[in-house]
Amino acid sequence: MSTNVIDKNQKVRQSNEFVDSPYMVEFSLHEIKIMEYLIAECKEEDYKLIGKKQGKEFNFSATQISKILNTSLSRVVTDSDKLANDITQKRIIHKLLDTDGQLLEYQYLPIIIEAKYSNGNFYFELNYKALPFFVNVNRNFTEFQLRHLLSMKTSYAVKLYKILYQYKKIGKRIFTLEELKIQFGIKEKYNLYKHFKSRILDKSVKQINEITD
Repeated sequence: MSTNVIDKNQKVRQSNEFVDSPYMVEFSLHEIKIMEYLIAECKEEDYKLIGKKQGKEFNFSATQISKILNTSLSRVVTDSDKLANDITQKRIIHKLLDTDGQLLEYQYLPIIIEAKYSNGNFYFELNYKALPFFVNVNRNFTEFQLRHLLSMKTSYAVKLYKILYQYKKIGKRIFTLEELKIQFGIKEKYNLYKHFKSRILDKSVKQINEITD
């Protein structure tokens, strides 16, 4: 069980399968920051939890959570019930493809399967089925600076940064509008492109250019 505050300057390695996995529904900024923080805390020795079918557990004080989220302690406490409830509802879509790239099946995977707040402390449990995306990943991965993921101001900017950073060496990546909205978990929102561009894309690009590498 983890109780330590981690170094925001560390690198975070994630499987490209996870980076490319669309969100079932959109994340709030606080939810995505906590998720990225927990992922960064996964260590090589956690691989043994997979065989045991045991999730990785975390304990943080409300003060530590307020520092992760860069918000006030009072807000963390006030929002604790909503945060604990909502974050356990978040899932990604993992696609299984054959060697020709044809879709074989979907897997709808919850990331954080339990969240609890009690007496000024938060408890989280990361799904053991998600651990292979973060532990002992030695091929088809992307590494990020955690501080960049935690410094952005919207969940869309975090997601866009990650899926573009994968292709940094290539220099470009092409999405259809529908594909990009699915990545963000907002397939049914922003039917007018001008709204999607002004409220999501332009703001995300501005943050990425100003804050990240």
